[in-house]
Amino acid sequence: MHVAMQHMPLSELSYLLTLFKFTKVVRYYPEHVAEFTTSVIQILLSRSFGMHPEMRMAFLRAFMRLRTKNLIPATQAVDIVRKTLRHFLVSDIKRMNKCQKQTKVILSFLSKMIKDNSSTVAREAVLILLCLFKKNVWNDARTANVIAESCLICNKKVYVPAIQFFLGKSKALDEMETSSDSGSDVSRVTKIKQLRLGHRVGVKTKNRQKRLERSIKHVNKEKERKIRKRAELTNFHALNMLHDPQTFAEKLFRKLERCSDRFEIRLLILDLISRLIGLNKLVLLNFYPFIQRFLRPQQRVQSSDDFYVKHFSLAKHLLAD
Repeated sequence: MHVAMQHMPLSELSYLLTLFKFTKVVRYYPEHVAEFTTSVIQILLSRSFGMHPEMRMAFLRAFMRLRTKNLIPATQAVDIVRKTLRHFLVSDIKRMNKCQKQTKVILSFLSKMIKDNSSTVAREAVLILLCLFKKNVWNDARTANVIAESCLICNKKVYVPAIQFFLGKSKALDEMETSSDSGSDVSRVTKIKQLRLGHRVGVKTKNRQKRLERSIKHVNKEKERKIRKRAELTNFHALNMLHDPQTFAEKLFRKLERCSDRFEIRLLILDLISRLIGLNKLVLLNFYPFIQRFLRPQQRVQSSDDFYVKHFSLAKHLLAD
């Protein structure tokens, strides 16, 4: 269904999607409802901003009509609308990035929205800033410090994505990139198709099948490697642009002492403070006795012990000096 819809002409596809009777017909074919709704949602999220306006409107109308017929759950519909609006805002800000006056106004507006009482509004503002920074639209020191300020917000829905961004563990941001960056996905799919078409020619043997599988794995790993490398470079670049890392680390530590969230979230704050100390050679002596309570035999996350042991050795050198 997804492939067939992509290769249809604009007029036919628009007519098919905007036809009111079509949504009535879909209900009587339950085996095709999930496939059709999934295709509409995927195209709307990944390809809507490169479409012709009439095509995009046709998909939106089809989406709304599917929702009115209860063929799409309400929670999923709200999430899709939110993601679509978020991608639209990011694309629009990227288009207006040449005008510095508008950029300053929008950045100040987003920084105010981060401090909003509504956690949903503040979280969306943070995610927009993270996406703009990672796409190299706003990758200056002012944006990095606004993101750092969001790490000090009390609501965990707001500060957790910001901390994960500095640590290179932002799942929400990765989902935004995978849904918006459709060009790389298309090239990856075409490469895999070419490999499989080349495999059809000639004698089929086990060695050729193994080579094909290795080539497909290499293509998939190449994409993951690019995403991981981009995340690491961006995060260290953001950490290096903080105006006052010492004060930021002290505020994070005070936040950690009063934090009553679950263990995984507290461990994220610990990890960010440790990275700040190691990167900027900060002095935060109360931090080392504090993390002793996390170094126990019954520790749930054992992979971070070596990381903290390094900072204990760093503390010894600081005290010796």
